[in-house]
Amino acid sequence: MNKKTIFISLSIISLALFFLFSVIVRKHGLDTFDFNTTVKLQDHTGLRFDKVYPVFSFLASIESMAVLLIVLLVFRKKISGIFILLLFFASHAVELFGKVFIHHPPPPFMFYKHLDVAPMSFDKTYVQAGSSYPSGHSFRTIFVAILFAYTICLSKKFSLPVKFVLLSLTALFVIFVCVSRISLGEHWTTDVIGGLLFGFGMGFLGLFFIEIRTSTVKVSPSYHRYHNDTKIQEKRKRLLKELEELDK
Repeated sequence: MNKKTIFISLSIISLALFFLFSVIVRKHGLDTFDFNTTVKLQDHTGLRFDKVYPVFSFLASIESMAVLLIVLLVFRKKISGIFILLLFFASHAVELFGKVFIHHPPPPFMFYKHLDVAPMSFDKTYVQAGSSYPSGHSFRTIFVAILFAYTICLSKKFSLPVKFVLLSLTALFVIFVCVSRISLGEHWTTDVIGGLLFGFGMGFLGLFFIEIRTSTVKVSPSYHRYHNDTKIQEKRKRLLKELEELDK
C-alpha cells in the first residue's frame, strides 16, 4: 500500500468520524460529558497555567497558523504548497458551517477564565452567543502539526534524535493548545475533539495532495529490459562496424 492510499484512507476515516461525532453533538448526546470534563480539568489546573494558556491560544489563531504554514511551505519549496494553503483556508468554511448549523453553545460565564477580562464586564464573559463546535484552534493546530511532522520525517538535514525532539515538541504543543481551550472556558471537550477529527481529515488530505504532486512516473521493468537490449544491440552494431573497417 503506497503513501497516497494510506493518506486518503486516513482522511476519509477521520472525516467520517467527524461527521458521525457531529451528529451526536448536534443531538446533545454528550452534554453531561462536556460539563464533567470541564469541571474536572479546571479544578486540576493551577493559576500559573491560566497565565500561560492564552499564549497557546494566540499561537493557534488563524493569523499565527497561516504565517507558520506559509513559512513551512516555503521551506518545502514545492508547488503543492499552493494547494495546501488553499485547502487550509477553504477548511474554515466547513468550520463556520458547523458553527452555524450545529447548535452547541460555548461554556457559560462561570467557566470563562481569561484574566484580561474585568470581573464585572458584560461581554462574552457573561454572554456566550453563537455556537462553539468545532474548535477552530484545535483544527488549525493538528492540520499544521501533521504537515510539520511529515516534513520533519522526510528531512535529511536532521538526525534521528533531533527529529524525535521536534516531533515530541509538536505533540506537546498540540496537547497544550487543546487543553487550554477547555481550561480557559472557551470550548467544551467535544468542540476540541471535533476540531481534532476535522483537522486530521484535512491534514491527511493535504498530505495526499503533496504525494500526488511529488510522485514520479514509475518505469516498468519491461521498459528497462527493452532499454538495456537496445543498448546491447547498438554496441554490437558499433563493434561490427569497427571490424568491417579493420578488414578493409
